[in-house]
Amino acid sequence: MAYNGKEAIEVVQQLHSESISPSLILMDLEMPVMDGIEATKVLIKKMQDKEVAEIPIVGLSANDSEIIMKSCLDAVMSKYCRKPLMDKDLLDLLKEYGLISEESNS
Repeated sequence: MAYNGKEAIEVVQQLHSESISPSLILMDLEMPVMDGIEATKVLIKKMQDKEVAEIPIVGLSANDSEIIMKSCLDAVMSKYCRKPLMDKDLLDLLKEYGLISEESNS
């Protein structure tokens, strides 16, 4: 868990240095210090440079404007989801990325 985009990058780098790779990143778009769009751009660059492992990044925002959704796509996020993220939505995401089986009900 990170409180801003800069911390998110640091957490991912720290985990990578410990040979741990998150299976999925849920990235809030509106954070202090560095927003989720900028943090995603930095992480994507680090993934391309093999400084961190490739991890799907899902953008989260309460704002569902076309501009926000386009920003997510431009930042090369894997997907965009509107907040609040309900339990069913989270389960669907986990299933979509193969992190839980289709049969999982809880």
